[in-house]
Amino acid sequence: EDGLLQSFSPWAPTPEGTSDSLLAPTCDLIVYLQQHLVPVPGVKPGPDQETLLSFIEQEIRFPTGASIPSPQQIAFSMVAFSPDCGFVLESKGPPDIAPQEANHLRGLKIEVEYERARSHLLLFATVIGGQLFFFLRQMRDASTPSTRSRISFYTISMLSLGDGFTTMVLCLISLFIQALWVPVIATAFLAFMSVSFFGMRFLMDIWAVQAPERERRERQEQQRRQQTAATTAAPTSVPAGTTEGTPAQPPAPSQLPVITPAGAETLPQPVTAMRPVDTGATPVFIPSDQDMQAEEDTPNTAATDAEAGQRAPGFGSLYTRFYFLLLATLFLSLNATSWPPALRRGYFTMLAFCYLSFWVPQIHRNCMRNCRHALRWDFVAGQSFLRLLPFAYFYGYRQNVLFAAVDLIDLGILAAWVWIQVLLLLSQEIIGPRWFVSGTWVPPAYDYHPILRDDEEANNLPIGATSSMPSPEQEKEAKDKGKRVFDCAICMHEIEVPVLNGESAAEGLSTGSLVLERRRYMVTPCRHIFHSSCLEGWMKFRLVCPIDREELPPL
Repeated sequence: EDGLLQSFSPWAPTPEGTSDSLLAPTCDLIVYLQQHLVPVPGVKPGPDQETLLSFIEQEIRFPTGASIPSPQQIAFSMVAFSPDCGFVLESKGPPDIAPQEANHLRGLKIEVEYERARSHLLLFATVIGGQLFFFLRQMRDASTPSTRSRISFYTISMLSLGDGFTTMVLCLISLFIQALWVPVIATAFLAFMSVSFFGMRFLMDIWAVQAPERERRERQEQQRRQQTAATTAAPTSVPAGTTEGTPAQPPAPSQLPVITPAGAETLPQPVTAMRPVDTGATPVFIPSDQDMQAEEDTPNTAATDAEAGQRAPGFGSLYTRFYFLLLATLFLSLNATSWPPALRRGYFTMLAFCYLSFWVPQIHRNCMRNCRHALRWDFVAGQSFLRLLPFAYFYGYRQNVLFAAVDLIDLGILAAWVWIQVLLLLSQEIIGPRWFVSGTWVPPAYDYHPILRDDEEANNLPIGATSSMPSPEQEKEAKDKGKRVFDCAICMHEIEVPVLNGESAAEGLSTGSLVLERRRYMVTPCRHIFHSSCLEGWMKFRLVCPIDREELPPL
């Protein structure tokens, strides 16, 4: 109409009046689909099959609870033609190609996928419920400060981070899939309860119990820095009493009168002593060296405590960091879904590997504090198994709801890593918390399971080593076998412990039976001996010796 020549292509990749963009497709496709017959087991093609298929279709769309056969996959033959780019795509399958090689386009209806997703979400909610069950049992068992001090704060934090990440992912999915809103929100609420009502409460209790330990560690670190700074500045400081050209002279030693036995009775009387001259100056009282040292140490200690308290983060700041890390991980994971397949797979595998390392902080704490049996074994085994199940679903189940590719190698690596950590915890329980690390890597700690030697019998064997043998012959026989019998003051039963003599001490240290026998008894720093189970049960409530009430180091 305006006299201008306009050209319009009916196969243009963009509508008229819009401009091309980098994300716009360059080729249009016209797709032709031909649906194949849906086989129904036990029913021949005909009116009966059509009636049954119509009933199955109605039940899938509007379920009433009727019993129907398992829905079969729908198969399509496809031909795709691009008129503006000039190419044709065709699906492969029978009758030209064997079904083992290609079988056209096959899949389930979206209603069937939704129903399967509901079933899988119900199973996942059961898994979260099992995790919560073991978590509550652990919280009930760790109800005293002694038991909470042995649990790693970061192990429980990593478990709670996993539950929080699950909550946010499920809430995000519920915004886009309305058909699954109810089961997704129900599962998300269960995970939210696990992290907010129980996980954070347990973290708060552990944080409060371990606060003195953190303050003491900060104070020691600050004192170490001050000592290092003082040592560095000492060579450069100028000694007092020196001039620029004259070195400082040492003070002259005080001349004390020599008193002989003969002159001890002829000491001068006070009236004959030289009296001080009154110059009118105000007297100055100089305290002793100990008082000066105390005055110097008091403000330094107070300053150190104040600085340590300022540096130590409170639980509120950790609470903020917890959710900030959770949101950052969520946004990074959402961005990773658009990465190339190999990079995306590597990211999620690395994220899973880091998450499944939740027993590593507990292993480290056992080594540093020389403690064992910090967690219940049903909690360790149950959490390890249940938290591996979602990864086994996505890495090992081909028909998962996210259509993730099966990767049994990565699944084997993740499972092996988790159970290696469990085996390390078990070995710390049986052999010792520090059996696989060098003694120079960890701070010194008291050993409740020392090796008792015969050469220490005079001084260092447990107090009250009265034998309960009914006769001296049996006592001598037990001693010849390298055994001694003591009394446990908690259960009032006998304890038969191995005692090495000087000849067999070197051989006994290398035997595995001695390592296991040492776990049966515990010796306190005040040299009282008890059954391991008795003293561990006592120390769950009080960290004092049952006999003399001396303070005991934590297990």
